[in-house]
Amino acid sequence: MAPGLTPGLGDLGLGGHEITTGKLGLYTLFGGIPPEETLPISFDVGCNGNGRNDPFYLGVDGDRDQSENFYELVNETVQAVHELWPNCVFQFEDFSQETAFELLRRNIDIESPIFNDDLSGTGIVAAAAVASGLRAASLMSGREVTASEQRVCQLGAGVGGLGVSEMVAGLMEDEGTSAEEARSKFFLMDKEGVVTKCRKDLTIEQVEWAQPTCETTEITSFGGLCKEVKPTILLGLSTVGGAFDSDEVLGPCCENEQMPIVLALSNPNVKAEISAIDCHDRTTALGNTALYASGSPMAPPPGHVVPTQCNNSFAFPGIGLACKTAGIQKITQKMFRAAAKALANMMTEDQLRSGMLLPEIAHAREAAVKVATGVAIEGMNSGLARAEGLPETEAELEQLMRDSMWNPADQF
Repeated sequence: MAPGLTPGLGDLGLGGHEITTGKLGLYTLFGGIPPEETLPISFDVGCNGNGRNDPFYLGVDGDRDQSENFYELVNETVQAVHELWPNCVFQFEDFSQETAFELLRRNIDIESPIFNDDLSGTGIVAAAAVASGLRAASLMSGREVTASEQRVCQLGAGVGGLGVSEMVAGLMEDEGTSAEEARSKFFLMDKEGVVTKCRKDLTIEQVEWAQPTCETTEITSFGGLCKEVKPTILLGLSTVGGAFDSDEVLGPCCENEQMPIVLALSNPNVKAEISAIDCHDRTTALGNTALYASGSPMAPPPGHVVPTQCNNSFAFPGIGLACKTAGIQKITQKMFRAAAKALANMMTEDQLRSGMLLPEIAHAREAAVKVATGVAIEGMNSGLARAEGLPETEAELEQLMRDSMWNPADQF
């Protein structure tokens, strides 16, 4: 039987089920996965938010169960689906930070492709935007601007934030930088302060990104951190609206020779760290106009192209298409990096010069083909593509992906 695609959702009661069906619709719309080969699953184990007070709330009337019972429920579901459809792709969605990482750890040995979209999908599109930004900066400056020379200040260290850190650091590692050195170039801050080894409240995953010294622990604001680091890249995943909209934050970035790269990825727009217009106007006034991308659609500065949107829809449909067509046995970090590079490589020099870092959403179906091809090539190189008779050339493999996509017009 062909693979199904299974997102899960966290703390919304039964209301979350609508999001699983919406995600699967994007697999069909952009990734060409037949709708009958998708399966939405949501877990209603209570709700910790205010949703239970709504008269239209549907779901368990109690706090969310975070005990071992919850993990057993999810694991039993994954195993049952895997027994029915061994090639199924599992996409986890909207689980809390501690839950998301724990679920991945517990299912790491299952012989099916599993990934968390908040962690990896967000990371793929953000890394693609950064890769495009580096190409754009190279074109503008007349010299090669590398990932390894970047300094990154990041506001937000949750699931999405750490996923973005991992993928952007991967760009450095692909240039030959060690994982340890790459992580040393990242300065993360959350609501408790700068992420350093001196903090005792960090998760296992956050510890890997903690700065080794306590010096930055005394810094109390993100602007103060930027003043200390003079970052070339700002990453926003904090949901703190306007957090980047000050000279204190952007000034140190604009002091660098390189054009700043600013990703304000928090949703919706009111929670974005800075708008496209404000970022353009403020960095232009500071003498070094930034390259910009956001998590939600933004109004453009007058006379400029529509700002880049880092939409996960550029990533997960292509991953599903690759797994279905090439028979990917397990999804690896190298496959995620291949997806990011394939997405970034879609951009032409003229688009980069105009400030575009990713394709427009109208080209999401073509993006899925490119992402699927990149993932499949990495799968073949690593021996994790089980489908027989796969083409050996990239052009032929890309055509196979395109031909494999479901199209409603073909049904009549």
